[in-house]
Amino acid sequence: MLGNMSPKYGDDYAANMDKFWQAMGLDKNRVVKADLKNSDKIVDVINLENNIFECDALITGEKNIAIYFVIGDCIPILFYAPDKQVVAIAHCGWRGTDLHLAEKTAKQLRDEYSCDLSKLVIGFGPSIQKSSYVFDVPIEQGEDWQPYLQALPNGFTSIDVIGYNLAQLESLGIAREQIEVSTFDTATSPLFYSHYRALRSGEIEGRFVAAIILK
Repeated sequence: MLGNMSPKYGDDYAANMDKFWQAMGLDKNRVVKADLKNSDKIVDVINLENNIFECDALITGEKNIAIYFVIGDCIPILFYAPDKQVVAIAHCGWRGTDLHLAEKTAKQLRDEYSCDLSKLVIGFGPSIQKSSYVFDVPIEQGEDWQPYLQALPNGFTSIDVIGYNLAQLESLGIAREQIEVSTFDTATSPLFYSHYRALRSGEIEGRFVAAIILK
């Protein structure tokens, strides 16, 4: 579930959030937000005692509770375990990817909820694609990153964050057929706000929502 929101610091942000939940037919009092920290912290949501957590992934087996975060160009990875009726959402930018957050989220579904990884349904939401995620200085990352860094003829470096997350999930035995990857590029598509694009274009900066709910 994805929805564009108002500019991050705009006065209408809260109002647009309310409109979004209303359009989705959701009670805004039954939503739980991950306040992103570019970490590998995963929180299990078991009730509505708190509606915001400092973390980068949320998991819940509770019905009719939306778990979500607002995002720019990083990959929102959504998990559904039909065998145990559990859902999860993870924020995977390059830092989360470096910390293997998607892989750790899948492992937590397996180890704490007894989810069968071969039955997981996983979706990668719109994010910056490797053709756009380009920097004009060499990117120094660990050896594990090397297959996902491409040196371009102009001296720039292209980063394949999507590819690295796919590889991490596949290393757990999750089949590629279980994973749907959006081809929308947030850095170029007018349908989405983009932190990367805004820094370069000077346009107004905003975020969109990535959310999942177990009905």
